[in-house]
Amino acid sequence: MEVISPNDLAKDLDEKLEDYLRAGVKLIWVINPETRTLQIYYPDGTSRRLHETDEVSGDSVIPGFRCPVAALFPAVPEVLPTTAVSPSA
Repeated sequence: MEVISPNDLAKDLDEKLEDYLRAGVKLIWVINPETRTLQIYYPDGTSRRLHETDEVSGDSVIPGFRCPVAALFPAVPEVLPTTAVSPSA
């Protein structure tokens, strides 16, 4: 699992992914807190992108594992509607 930080360069992330795949890692999750997405990379070169409304599974690497993608991120604070207040005359 790799979590993208604001200072990460795309080139550096690509190099890490290649290193993981060369080492035989069978499933790589890259979590992007800014977009609240999860990108999954596989050894055959394919990938897929999941959003907060999706559920991630461990595929054949971690059989039976399932987790809502939203659980990987802090809760988004609820924004309450504001009411305009008129200044007194």
